[in-house]
Amino acid sequence: MKTVQYQLLLGHWVKSITSPQREIDGEKKLNATFSDCRREGEGMVNGQPVAIYSAKTRNLTLVPFSGDLRMWISQRTGLPLRSEANASIPFLGQSRTIKVFSYDNVRAPAGA
Repeated sequence: MKTVQYQLLLGHWVKSITSPQREIDGEKKLNATFSDCRREGEGMVNGQPVAIYSAKTRNLTLVPFSGDLRMWISQRTGLPLRSEANASIPFLGQSRTIKVFSYDNVRAPAGA
């Protein structure tokens, strides 16, 4: 099964074709591990009910790091709505990444 995903980069939509297995293989290449995965509870994001999950993560690539990850998953659609990652990167210090997922501009491509 192929999946098409679009990302808004520098004001332009970029299309990439992937598959669930390709995404899994990419994670494996990063040598990323997740542990202590658990559901923390429920909440709301932009008026949508969500399930909140957390995990410890570790990555052993060129720039290794370890940290904490939290995800807010829509209970209606199963799609991620928000993620927060806090990491400790050797020689660089602490990093915090927040992603907010918006599906407002998502439309099927012409001819689909």
